[in-house]
Amino acid sequence: MQAWDRFVEKTEQHFGKATIDRWIRPLRILKFDACNLYLEARDSFQAAWFEEHFRPLVKEQFRNNNHNEIKVHLSVVGAKSKEGEKESSSVSQFAEALKFNPDSTHTQCCYEQYHPSFNSTIPYQVICKLTGFDPLKQIFEPSQQTLPEYNPIFLHGPQGSGKTHLLMAATIALQVQGKKAFYVTGETFSAHVVAAIRAGKMQEFRSSYRHVDALIIDDVQALGRKNATQEELHHTFNALHTDGKQIILASDLAPCLLENIAERLISRFEWGITFPLEVATETQTLKAIAKSRAQFFNVNLSEDLFDYLSTHFETPATLCHAIEAVALKVQFHPELQNIPLPLKLVGSVLDQLLADQKEKEVEPTDILQIVAETFGIKTEDITSKSQARESVLPRQLTMFLLRSILKMPYIKIGQFLGRDHSTVMSSIKNITKGIEAKNDELLYHLTDIRRKLHSLVPI
Repeated sequence: MQAWDRFVEKTEQHFGKATIDRWIRPLRILKFDACNLYLEARDSFQAAWFEEHFRPLVKEQFRNNNHNEIKVHLSVVGAKSKEGEKESSSVSQFAEALKFNPDSTHTQCCYEQYHPSFNSTIPYQVICKLTGFDPLKQIFEPSQQTLPEYNPIFLHGPQGSGKTHLLMAATIALQVQGKKAFYVTGETFSAHVVAAIRAGKMQEFRSSYRHVDALIIDDVQALGRKNATQEELHHTFNALHTDGKQIILASDLAPCLLENIAERLISRFEWGITFPLEVATETQTLKAIAKSRAQFFNVNLSEDLFDYLSTHFETPATLCHAIEAVALKVQFHPELQNIPLPLKLVGSVLDQLLADQKEKEVEPTDILQIVAETFGIKTEDITSKSQARESVLPRQLTMFLLRSILKMPYIKIGQFLGRDHSTVMSSIKNITKGIEAKNDELLYHLTDIRRKLHSLVPI
């Protein structure tokens, strides 16, 4: 149905392509006519997500060529239904089969495959100790402690800093020891809450989430503006914390920077210990990641190829993607599997990946432009010598973002903005203090700028 395809494509502007690809495009079209569209969801959680997030937009904007409303009827695969049933009957269709299962973890997201950046070593060691893993010996040595040493643990950092990998590694480590570690993303937690409310299964939901040894939630920022979900997380958090059960959370931003999250939840996120994670950029760390990932894919790479990979692919995410591309090429060429693969045989593949990577990178000028637009000033006002109040805060924020996102050296930031090294350092320190003090104006602008940068290029 072309009208549906056009409508779905249009909604990417509202939800983002990744969200639409995960929750909407997999819906199967059963049949349609001029005023009705019958869809089938793969499970109750996809149906619940549709009802909470997508249904209002459908009712408001989904129209045919005559501008008449197209009604969308949603069922769940395997559920019994009769043609012509009312839309509300979808609740009973999936209520009986509703189960609250954790998200799957990936085998490559284990401790053996995790190599923290220099500044992320402490949170890595704390998580390892908590879950009974010795990173030096690469073996499990279950801890004898009965209560969490830190609870909760909150990890935050930009995309590619290893948050999801570390959470999954902790989940796997706890499960190896026979403990019930329950890992979900913020989106899954929200979908579970909505499905439970609609199906009248809150008791089952609470039983699934509260009878665990550790609750591990990734992408907490996804809970913004979801009041019912936040209410249930509040009570779940309290129940687990009172029982001495471990809670580990992760988000792209520190708790104090999270937007549209209830203050009482923010407060609880900060009860334990908060760790920032940074994207690994040290060549030595990247090379270790490359060797671990090559071993995981069972590909034999030459030392010159490892050197090339660790110096040209500047983040763990792009580096792992490059290793996977090399492994795929080797898979289709058996003659390459028994030799240390030289750079010249995969140069063309890596060149294309590097070209794609460069197109997606955030540039210093992108940050400068977005900061200027956010404050309604010109980029020249930021780079000028003006000490007017309307220029100082945007300038300091630009310096902070150039340092925190692009990892630019202080000297290069100074050269870019026409300031000396000491001015850059003091400006970044001022912004950091403002964040720690939870300055409302500063946090509002910083969140807004990060959102705009994220829409430009995921960071």
